[in-house]
Formats: sequence, C-alpha cells, structure tokens
Amino acid sequence: MFKHKIKKWMILVVSFLLSLSLFTHPVFASENTYARIHFIDTGNSDCIFIQSKEKNILIDAGDNDDEQRIVNYLNQLKVKKIDYLVSTHPDADHCGGLDAAVSNFDIGQAFVSNGSSNSKTYRDFIYSLTNKGLTPAVPLENNKIALDKHNSIQFYNTKATGTGNNLSLVTLLRSGQHKFLFTGDAPKKVEKSILDQLPQVDVLKVSHHGSKTGTSQELLNKIKPQYAVIECGRHNKYHHPNQEVTKRLKKANIKILRTDKKGNIIFKSKNKKLTYKCTKTTSNSGSANVTRDPSDEIKKQEEAKRQAELEAQRQAELQAQQVAQRQAELQAQQEAQRQAQLQAQQEAQRQAQQQAQQNSTYVYIPRTGSKYHSNPNCSNMKNPTSIPLSQAQSQGYQPCSKCY
Repeated sequence: MFKHKIKKWMILVVSFLLSLSLFTHPVFASENTYARIHFIDTGNSDCIFIQSKEKNILIDAGDNDDEQRIVNYLNQLKVKKIDYLVSTHPDADHCGGLDAAVSNFDIGQAFVSNGSSNSKTYRDFIYSLTNKGLTPAVPLENNKIALDKHNSIQFYNTKATGTGNNLSLVTLLRSGQHKFLFTGDAPKKVEKSILDQLPQVDVLKVSHHGSKTGTSQELLNKIKPQYAVIECGRHNKYHHPNQEVTKRLKKANIKILRTDKKGNIIFKSKNKKLTYKCTKTTSNSGSANVTRDPSDEIKKQEEAKRQAELEAQRQAELQAQQVAQRQAELQAQQEAQRQAQLQAQQEAQRQAQQQAQQNSTYVYIPRTGSKYHSNPNCSNMKNPTSIPLSQAQSQGYQPCSKCY
C-alpha cells in the first residue's frame, strides 16, 4: 500500500514537471528541434524571433505601427519571456515595436548598438526598459553567448561609430550545424569591416530590406548562403528589394524568400536538417501595452501650458483692444457732445449778439405803411416814429428796398 502511494506520488511529480516543460517550451516538447527562427512579416521593416529550447531572442521589432502584430505573433507562440532583446540600430523601422515588446513580456538582457539617438521612437524604447529597471548594454565584439548546448549567438560591428545604418549590429546564430547571419541595415562598408570574422552560413537575412547599399558580392563569396531572406513591404515606396541585389543572389544560386510574397518565414534547425515553412501575415488588431517616454507627456503638458498662455495673452490683447475701442468711442462721443454744446453756445451767442444788435439799432416807421427805414427822409415820410429794429420786425414791418 505504501509503495503504491509512493509510485502514485512520483507519477504526479513527473506529470507536473512534464506539463511545466510543455507550458514553457511547447514547440520543442515532442521533437528534437534545436531552434526555430521566425522572420515575422511586418512590412518594410525588420523583426526576427529565435526560439531555442532554453532561450528566446528578439532581434528588432518593426515599425511603430507593427507593435500589436508582433505582440499577437509572440502570444500565439505562448511566449512569456524574451531572454535577449536586440536593437540593431535606432532607425524607427527596426526599433518601433521594441517598447511594446518590453511592456508586454519579461525581458532578460537588452542589447543595443553603439551610439545614441534622440528620436522619439528610440526614446520610447529606452524608457520602457528604464521603467522595468533594465539597462541596455552594447555587446562585446565577437563574444559567443551560449543559449543552450546546441545554440549560441555572436555580435559584430559593436564598436561602430557615426549614425544610422553604420551602427547596425550584425548577429550570427549557430544552431547545431546550421548558421544564420542577421545583418540589420549594415551597408557594404560594415560588411567589409567584419568580413574576415564571418564563417559560411546557411541563411542570410539580407541587409536593409534588399537595398543596394548592402549585400556585396564580396560578402556572398565569403559566407556562401543557401537561403536569403528579404524582409520588405509589398509595393513599398523604396522599391525594395533592389534588382541588382536580387540578380546577384540568383546568379549565386541562392534561394530568395521574401516576406512581402511569403508572409512569415519560419526556419527549423533539427539535427543536420534545415527546413522552412511560410505562414500568413499575423493580424494587427488589438491594443498592445506600451510605456512611453514621460518627457513626451511633459512636452505635451508644456505645449498645452504654452498654448493656454498664448490664448490668455491673445484674450488679454483682445480685451485691451476692445477696452481701447470703447474708450475711443466714448471719447469720440464726448467730443461730439462737446462740439455740439460749443456750437450751440456759439449759435446762442451769435443769436444773442444779433438780438442785442437789433435791440440797439433803431429804424423809422411811417404812420401808415408796412416798411421800416434807416433814413427818416426816405419815401417822403412825414413825422416818422423811431423804434428798435427788433420791435419793427416783431410788428411785421419789412425793410425798405430803397434805404435799407
């Protein structure tokens, strides 16, 4: 009875450990696969996910609008942790979704290229790391990092200086007997600088979406890949991949696989066998968690404050203009009233002066007749009467046309 209980207990423990293994790495539970390498279709941008039995690696994460697509893809793989997160260089079409990867999954170590960038997209990525207490590091040149007993990665061009594509980290994955080279956007100058360190590889991730800036004949002669994967967008405005590059690849009998034509491209490294399959482009619906650089919010607040101050200043100026206009109108009205009063006073004064003048002027009126005269001898008046002009006018007398 006791032995039966022990046996039952051991079965439960083994079952639990097996279920835990299935939950952690379900893709490797029932097959002797060393690694799976996913070239995720994110359009004219780069995103590569590597699964080994013990570690997960994400190299770049597309553009800003690819965040949800990448999160959905990794969720479908039941990914919980990204052990190594690699940003090949700060261009937005490579680091745009990295902040979402950091915010949605546990992160072990983040590797970045040498140099820096002040772009908002790159700042969002760096702050998302800071928000989780993580500090990115530049990997050591040609230093091999073991993922498990079958897989390792190495980095090249880690000491690059300058800006843009020249900073691109180049990553070499060794998976059993198979090798994969991921070049970011490395131009021919970078290819030449690391050429002596590179082995022959099975799969080349073509640089810069197939642009003519990379994938030199010298590189192909040295690494002799069997497959070339080009991550590019359908009908993209840059016309990637360049015809010179595809012609060079075809001439070397290298099989070209393009995400714009194949969707997601997934290689499986298994013992001595290397195979691949293609799946449909992942949905971009949903809303990925992201952590933005707080300086962006501060800038928004500062801009809102500045706009509010400008609006307050505008309103104050408008109010001052309105007050000045009202004051000017009031002053004009008061001046008009003053002028009217002055004119009225002047008219009254004129009339008073005229009245006084009329009162002080005497004329002559006859005993009979309707005219007043200034000359008592006019019209043979006899014994005329002298009266004030105003009185004569008030009595209806009219001026004499001869003497007045």
